[in-house]
Amino acid sequence: TEARGWELGATPTFNNPRHLALDTQSADLFLVDAGNQRLLRMSSTTGATTFLSGEGHGFEDGATGSDVKMYTPASLVVSASASGGNAAGSLYFTDSSANALRKGDPATGGVTTIAGITANMPTATADAMAADKAVGTLAGFMVPWSLTLFNNEQELVVADAHHNVLRSVALSGTHAVARVCGGNGTTPPTEGVAAGPALAGALLEYPTALAFGGAVGFIALDDGAAVFKWDRGSGVVSRLIGIEGGAGSRDGASGFALLNVLYSLAIDGNGVLYINEQDPLVYGVAPVGRLRAADSATGTIKTFGDALVRTFAVNAAGDTMWVVGNDGKLVQKMALSAVTD
Repeated sequence: TEARGWELGATPTFNNPRHLALDTQSADLFLVDAGNQRLLRMSSTTGATTFLSGEGHGFEDGATGSDVKMYTPASLVVSASASGGNAAGSLYFTDSSANALRKGDPATGGVTTIAGITANMPTATADAMAADKAVGTLAGFMVPWSLTLFNNEQELVVADAHHNVLRSVALSGTHAVARVCGGNGTTPPTEGVAAGPALAGALLEYPTALAFGGAVGFIALDDGAAVFKWDRGSGVVSRLIGIEGGAGSRDGASGFALLNVLYSLAIDGNGVLYINEQDPLVYGVAPVGRLRAADSATGTIKTFGDALVRTFAVNAAGDTMWVVGNDGKLVQKMALSAVTD
């Protein structure tokens, strides 16, 4: 079974560690410890871990980390530069069960909500809830899962999983929210051009992870067991890895490889796309996680490493990865030279 813990310090343990992100300014790591409803700071050299924010289950903003409550945080990004109302080192995370996007201060742990209806979730249709809004806190999300920075870090792109769409959130002003890719209620996922009022030329199916390499986004579709490529400029969406109707774990070229349940994505400065894949969860047994690396241009993929992975982070140079395992502990800091050879 999956280990669960609460300890901080030199030998920390976690409860459902969901996402790990590297701060390029401080070289610290930030971890979403979802089961404990908190965010943690971790040394990228020693693994020593300290509390940052989140004091239990709920939904409350606050000036310090001990004033904040969370409701299943899922994914986190750290800004590298100051632009567009965004401060270098700022944290942005999805609070998935609260259907909200929140901003954290890495110095104090304080949190403010920037988007998502945070109380009295409306009984509107999925289309109405996914409508564009000029004010972020008037926008309705349904399980916002993954997020990534885009456009010189002036906006977030968010996987609004239960709406089957991607949405942008401005980091300045009133944090306007706009749908940028995908039509609603989609089965199966469909390639096409995400353009025009409906943006439904490309259909997504439960997007759970995002990564951006320049102007090109990569979208992991959990239910579709696939990774799609999305050119933000042209709107073209195309299948990169995975076969329609197929699921499994098979290495090889784009039209041959198979994927299973997709947990997270990352891309380095060399164009290598990293995937954390999980076998389907069996009740009472932790899902088996594996790391796979793909060429982001061709989709050719291979499995590497022997760690049972829960989440990971990789640096831009593509030479170092940090891994948190299914045992709820920091497994290893690993060199990646063998992956790209």
